[in-house]
Amino acid sequence: MHPLAHPSNPVRRHVWLVFLLLGAVGCGSVTAATSISDATRDLEEAQGLDAAKNAPYEYTRADTLLTKSKELRGRGKYEQAADFARQSQAASEKAVDVARLAQDRTKRREKFAPKAKEEPRREEPRKGPPAFTPSGDD
Repeated sequence: MHPLAHPSNPVRRHVWLVFLLLGAVGCGSVTAATSISDATRDLEEAQGLDAAKNAPYEYTRADTLLTKSKELRGRGKYEQAADFARQSQAASEKAVDVARLAQDRTKRREKFAPKAKEEPRREEPRKGPPAFTPSGDD
């Protein structure tokens, strides 16, 4: 058996460690792409709930963070891009929650709001003598 092929050889261990580290370096772009994809999906869900109107702060924050994440990914700063994407995803989830609460509040108001008041019916004056006439004869 060749001495380098022996399982306990320290050189063999170092070679495996180098391969592992080189493989891990390529994962940054995949992680960033996955995070950006998830954040985009959550932002689209917020758009569907009209979060721009019902949760403007959270929606704008999520949109801005996602834009920054895509910009950083384009520059090759994958770790920072993934971090911004995760922040965007959290803001999108908050926007979805706030938008749903606003929609529920609107539905409750519509359901329990007092109906438009009808004009009171005006009774037409009766013709003829009144039905009851108080008499002063006691």
